[in-house]
Amino acid sequence: MSGVDRVKPDVPARLGDLPKFCEKLKTMLANSIHVQTHDLDDLDEAARVARETFEFVDLRIGRAIQIVKTNFNRRAPVERLHDELILEILKYCVPLKEKKLPSAFAVCARWRHMANSSPALWTKMYLPMPPEWYSIFVKRSGNSLLEVHLSNWKIQDNQSSCQLLGENLRQLAPRIANLHMFWVPSFDHHGLDKFLASHATDLEFPALEIAEFRESSPRDKPTIVLRTPALRKLTMDMNTNFAPDVITDNVTDLKIRSSSQKSHEIIPLLAGFPQLEHCDIFTYSFDRTSSILPPPSIISLKKLQNISVKTLNVSSATYTLNCLDVPKSARIELEVTDKEDESVGPLIGPRMLTCDELNIGGGGYRKVVLTLKSDSQPSLQISANHFNSALLSELASYPSSLSHFRFKYHALPSSDHLTQALTFWSSLTSICIWTCEPDFDRFLAVLSTDQTPLICPQLESLECTEIKFTRSRMLAFLELRKVRGVPLRELKTTRGFSNPDTEGFAKLVESHVEVDAEPSAMELFFKVFPGLRGVWEGQGPGEVDEPDDHELHEAGTE
Repeated sequence: MSGVDRVKPDVPARLGDLPKFCEKLKTMLANSIHVQTHDLDDLDEAARVARETFEFVDLRIGRAIQIVKTNFNRRAPVERLHDELILEILKYCVPLKEKKLPSAFAVCARWRHMANSSPALWTKMYLPMPPEWYSIFVKRSGNSLLEVHLSNWKIQDNQSSCQLLGENLRQLAPRIANLHMFWVPSFDHHGLDKFLASHATDLEFPALEIAEFRESSPRDKPTIVLRTPALRKLTMDMNTNFAPDVITDNVTDLKIRSSSQKSHEIIPLLAGFPQLEHCDIFTYSFDRTSSILPPPSIISLKKLQNISVKTLNVSSATYTLNCLDVPKSARIELEVTDKEDESVGPLIGPRMLTCDELNIGGGGYRKVVLTLKSDSQPSLQISANHFNSALLSELASYPSSLSHFRFKYHALPSSDHLTQALTFWSSLTSICIWTCEPDFDRFLAVLSTDQTPLICPQLESLECTEIKFTRSRMLAFLELRKVRGVPLRELKTTRGFSNPDTEGFAKLVESHVEVDAEPSAMELFFKVFPGLRGVWEGQGPGEVDEPDDHELHEAGTE
């Protein structure tokens, strides 16, 4: 060979005659340029002709490649999807506001056409919006029901914009199924009620099923009544004294967030929704001083499944509880803001006679959650600010029929209070306890007291998992039960938590169940990030074990 050696690259056999086609195309291009330039003496002119020829060929080849790619894509799975599946995929793309990837609408012309012609993709409207956009949404949504988010944010002092907002609401009202309104009072203090009174007085929302009203600082007394015969879910994040009234008996889901809702106003409010199934009321401006409450007025909510009311003082919570007539399968949750010198005993004690299980657990720093369960009464959960050591003694003073007692709290009441409570709760058959180790030792000491009558004479089961204890203390308790003729039937502990071992337990209890210890938070962390264990244990970066290829492969296949 002369000059630079030219080595032809290996051509994959699957390309067939394509290399020959490329060689022929190259030859034809060279011949065409030669024919156009061989008679030209001006080198600049010859270069211009050659450049234009290259540009023309490049454009045509680019178009040809694009056409071939388009035809190929039509053979791809994305082009063979059914219209129904494409529509479902497009629905997931609608709520995305910040797209880091190209929208699914741009996959191909077919998908784009479906996006523009499918009413279901144009049913969520955020008002106000530019008039041209509003027209497009109204047209493309057809006759479909709408989800409308309406707010005067940033236009609250623009009268013409608010007027247009009201006109849009009037036009869309018959088709709105889901309405969310967020209102900010304007400079002249006109609130949500005044807006609705101006634009919705004679309106009916026949298809409205879900409504949410939020107003930052309402000032207008309600003068508007909304006709919403199909409404089933209502949310009000505002003072309900200023909220628009709704005409409906079908609301099953009610949520209220209010800064000035009074406790005695809750019951009359609930009376307006006899079909309630789920209710969540949170008033963060609770009654700080005892107020004179009206006589209890019983309201019957026969379909109620669960109700949560926060935040009340003890007297208001008691009043609310006494007014509710709900199914025995319902769950009632009350959060009280008891003072240090105020006890939740009067709220819980009178209901212990009809309940067979009392649970006391922690709900956060100093917070305590007390739950009463019964087959014949609704489940009652009370959340309080603090746990008073004397509470158990106070509850023990009420008649009870408790069979099960569960205590999971970091601090156990004093031995005197504990002894008094367990002595009065003589019908207990099972106890489940979790607390700190010193307090559990005191707990076993109380149960091991050889007195008459015996503490918890009917006790059959003790569960104390996740607590470390000494074998001698547990043996003393088990031996006393056996000597007094009421041996424990079942003991449940954590394997390895008895010091030094569990020798002798099997002879004193019918069934001793040992469970594995629950992994700590750090163990769970290292299970997810095993490579960081060495760093935590003080090894240098070079000493940390690196996973080999086999481990990486296994991790990638899990």
